[in-house]
Amino acid sequence: MLTRLSDFLSRRSAFVLVFVLLEAGMLAGLLKGVGQLHASTTGVATTRGVGGASTCSTLALTFRRTATERDITLLLTQYGATIVYGPDENSAYLVRLPDTLPLAETAAALRESAVIDDVRPQSACRTN
Repeated sequence: MLTRLSDFLSRRSAFVLVFVLLEAGMLAGLLKGVGQLHASTTGVATTRGVGGASTCSTLALTFRRTATERDITLLLTQYGATIVYGPDENSAYLVRLPDTLPLAETAAALRESAVIDDVRPQSACRTN
């Protein structure tokens, strides 16, 4: 029986078998790494306020039609803000502000900007 097995596993078939086993091991490692990456990002929503009662520094901004990309970039840079989502069905962009800025005062200042058409506070953060 062993002679038949050794005949079956010639040099080429042994190489192919080792290669297939290595590929399977690499694929298993890759899938394990992806699973760990997914598991590590599932807690982000609760730490940012989506799952809990806390709020975050997010505003829904509608820019004027006359606002240029440069105007919007300068305004967002001035406040250290980043667009996290948008535009939505109302042409609004969700903009995250640094937690160090007072949200009510920043929203009032943005309402006075020539670039902004509408400002609405958001009750929860988006994670995407």
